[in-house]
Amino acid sequence: MKELDLLSYLNGERGELTIEEQLIGNFIGYQGYGFIECSTLLKPDDFVSGKCAELYKSCKRLSDAGTHIDIATVYADLMEHGVADIKPIELSQLSTCVRSEPYKLALYVWEQSRRRQLMTMLAKSIQDISKPEIPLSGVIEGVRKVIDETTAKEKENYVKLLQPMDELMNSVMKRANGEIADGIHTGFTIIDEKGGFQPSDLIILAGDTSMGKTSLAMCMLKNIAESGTPCAIYSMEMSSEQLCARLLAVDIDDNKDAASVVPSSSDILYKQLDLNQYEVVYNAYKRIGNMPIYIDMRASHDIDDICSSIRSLVYMHKVKVVALDYIQLVDVKKQTDDVKAMDRIARDLKVLAKELNIVVIALSQLSRVKEGTSPVPTMRRLRNSGGIEQAADSVYLIFRAEYYKTQYPGGWSTYPTHNTALLIRAKGRNIGIAERLLEFSPSATAYRNYDADRYKRNNAEQNVSTQSQPSSTDIDKAWSAGLTGVDAF
Repeated sequence: MKELDLLSYLNGERGELTIEEQLIGNFIGYQGYGFIECSTLLKPDDFVSGKCAELYKSCKRLSDAGTHIDIATVYADLMEHGVADIKPIELSQLSTCVRSEPYKLALYVWEQSRRRQLMTMLAKSIQDISKPEIPLSGVIEGVRKVIDETTAKEKENYVKLLQPMDELMNSVMKRANGEIADGIHTGFTIIDEKGGFQPSDLIILAGDTSMGKTSLAMCMLKNIAESGTPCAIYSMEMSSEQLCARLLAVDIDDNKDAASVVPSSSDILYKQLDLNQYEVVYNAYKRIGNMPIYIDMRASHDIDDICSSIRSLVYMHKVKVVALDYIQLVDVKKQTDDVKAMDRIARDLKVLAKELNIVVIALSQLSRVKEGTSPVPTMRRLRNSGGIEQAADSVYLIFRAEYYKTQYPGGWSTYPTHNTALLIRAKGRNIGIAERLLEFSPSATAYRNYDADRYKRNNAEQNVSTQSQPSSTDIDKAWSAGLTGVDAF
């Protein structure tokens, strides 16, 4: 089959290689967008075009090495491997192709490759049938092998009802036997009592400025990573050093004794620590320094770049949970409408979570509280929330009444506000809404489940005598009595 020259195609000649070149152009022009997913389907031999096959090999080498795919890196890789017949102008022109769905293009390339294999095999089989010396069973087996290979990938896209039904019943049996429910456990009761985060979930964690969204997300990631589950954090605001300081402060707070003075993340970053403080920080570093938490170092806020990076992390490091801080700072190319951009970002993150079978935690700002209205957060205040509510599997809202010098709503109104927060599940697909009180450590910017005895010890020197000191039993009673704080939802 004659190969069509890339430049001839780009100059207006059209042939059967159009789809192949569009696919490669999407990889090069959009920093490897969709490559990892496509690489599970395609091999270099599936391309008719020798140049496309070489470009695909180059993208594969770069992806395996964790290097971003673009014109410069692909050309450098081609030169390193002695491929000199593909010029930069060809790569540049390929990269200008219109963004498409790579997997659909890859599936077409794969199907065309299988068709060619079938045609070749059938042509050979027709010749072999006329040769008495070749057993008929051998001819039939050869045709069956190609057919099985052709249908194998399609079979991967669906399962018989019995398979997921067996998996569900296995989970039901574990819970019936008192075993820990399947899912990714975060260390927070409001989440873990419903089985934890589930793979393919998009979780929205929202709150006003200074509520501690990032701190709560970091506490969750630390707890998840302690179990050995790889996690990743994409911060649009904080540097890697700032995130590390937060993690160290949280770990120090978790492991302190009653007399300890906990260095804050700000102290760790900027203060000259004394010998005792340094030892405390160093011990925390030894405990958590090698946790499987990955921090994205790139400067790009583009949703396509972020999704491409997440795919690489999942492929190379088996990451199961990704936190994005925060969603309003993510960009969408060529989109100036904030609501449409947010719709696209939320939809892409949900599709990515389902595609990679991971949990995506997206932090979100809330719109400002109107003067004279209650500061208690609601989903209606999700900023540019057109598609966020629809795409999300669960929405959690964090509220610190102390910050607003007010009380908690409804049945929580008698509970202490000093160094506490109310975590509200305003939406929970299949798990319903809920509320739980958390303890908040301002020095470490750390959250944990509320424990009345520990809270009393930690706040003994504070002026909280006007606040009731609820026990864990009291919280359970409030929980059973009804979720009066989320009536607005």
